[in-house]
Amino acid sequence: MPLSQQHQQERGCFWTPAKQMQQAATKQLQQSGVYDVDCFGQRPRVQVPPHEQPASKEQQQDQAVSLNISDLRLSWDSSASEAAHCRLVFACDLGDPISCLFLSSAGTMAGTMCGRVWVTDFSSNGELLCSWSEEGVRGLYMDESCCYVICNDGFNIWQRRGLEWVNTGSPVCFRGLDRKFTTNAKYVVQCGPLACIIFPIYTSTVHVGRREHHHRTFKLSDYGTSGEIGPCDFDGEAALFVDRSSLRGRASFFVVHLERNDPVYLDDLPNVGCAGPPWGAAPGGPSLMKLWGSDCIAYVEGSVLVLYNFRRREVQHILRGHWEEIIAVDAHDLAALATLSRDGVVKLWSGDSGACIRTVHLVGASFSLEFPYHLHWVGQRMAVAADEGVFLVNLDNCS
Repeated sequence: MPLSQQHQQERGCFWTPAKQMQQAATKQLQQSGVYDVDCFGQRPRVQVPPHEQPASKEQQQDQAVSLNISDLRLSWDSSASEAAHCRLVFACDLGDPISCLFLSSAGTMAGTMCGRVWVTDFSSNGELLCSWSEEGVRGLYMDESCCYVICNDGFNIWQRRGLEWVNTGSPVCFRGLDRKFTTNAKYVVQCGPLACIIFPIYTSTVHVGRREHHHRTFKLSDYGTSGEIGPCDFDGEAALFVDRSSLRGRASFFVVHLERNDPVYLDDLPNVGCAGPPWGAAPGGPSLMKLWGSDCIAYVEGSVLVLYNFRRREVQHILRGHWEEIIAVDAHDLAALATLSRDGVVKLWSGDSGACIRTVHLVGASFSLEFPYHLHWVGQRMAVAADEGVFLVNLDNCS
C-alpha cells in the first residue's frame, strides 16, 4: 500500500479516485468560474458571465454545491435559477392521474382519467365539481361565469352563483347538436373554447360557450383506422396527428388544416442529437410534439426541444439547457414557450431568439410515475400536473 494511503487510514479516512476527481473538479470550479462541471467531459460546460461571477471567494464558499455520485457531476447553484414554492391546489389519487389542465386569468381547472374535476378562481381553495364519471375528462374551459367539462359524448356546464359553482343540469350531447352526430366520437381534443370532435367519417368543431358547431372537411378514415391514427394537438384550425401504422415501429406525424384537408407529412425530422448540420433522421422519433404557430412544431428529443419550420423544412431553434428528459411543453404562445423536465425544472424560452429567459425549480413536486404530465403558463401564473396532483406557482413569489 502506498505510504500516503497508509497515513490516511491511520487518520480514519481513505483516499479514493472519486474523491480525487471531486477535489480536482471543485478546485477547477473555484478558479475558472464554471458552475456546471462534468468530470467525464460528456456534457457541455456553461461559463458564468463576468457580471454574474461572485465578488469574492468567501461568497463562493457560501453557495451550495451538490455531488451526484451516479456520474460524479458537480452542480453549482446559479443566480439565474429560482426556487418556486408550489401550492398543491388539487390532490389526485394514485392510479387516477391528471388527464387535462386549463389555466387562464379567470382561474384554473383540472380533470382526471376517472372523471374527477376541480376548479379554483385563485381567491379560495380548490372546489370539487365532479367526483366520478364513467369516462375520463377530455377537455376543460373556464370563463368569468361558467366552467365547461368536455367528455367523449358531450360537455357539462357549471355556472357561478355567488361563491359556489352550480351544475346547470343535464349535459349537452354532441349528438344533439346535429343529425350527423349519430355515433360516439373517436377522439376529442380542445383548444380554449373550441372542442374538435373527430369521428371516423367526419369531423366537427364545437364552441362550448356559444354551443355552435362547424363541420370540417377532414375525415379520419382517409388516413387510416382510429387505432392507428390519433391526434396529438389542436390549435383551433389545424391538428397534429400521429400515425402508428408503420411496420418499422417508428411513428410518423402529419399536420392537417381541418377545413382545407391539406396534410403536411413530417417525415425524417432532424435528429439534433447527432453531429450536424445536416442532421439525420431520429431513430426512435420524438417523444413529445406540439403545434407552434401555423408553420412550426415543437418536438422533444430527450432533454432538447427543437423548433422546426415544417413549411420550409428547416430547424428554427434548438433549445438546450435541461439535464433531465423533457416531459411537458406549453407552446400556445408564439412569443415564448415553457418546458418541464423530470427533475422538476421549468424553463421559459424566447420564441424569437431561442434563449432561456427564466429557470424555475418546482419544490415539492415529483415526476416519477410515467404518466403524461401537463404544463400551462399564463402571465405570472403556472399550473403543473405532477404525481401528487396539480401545483399552482406564482412566478412573482419565486426566490
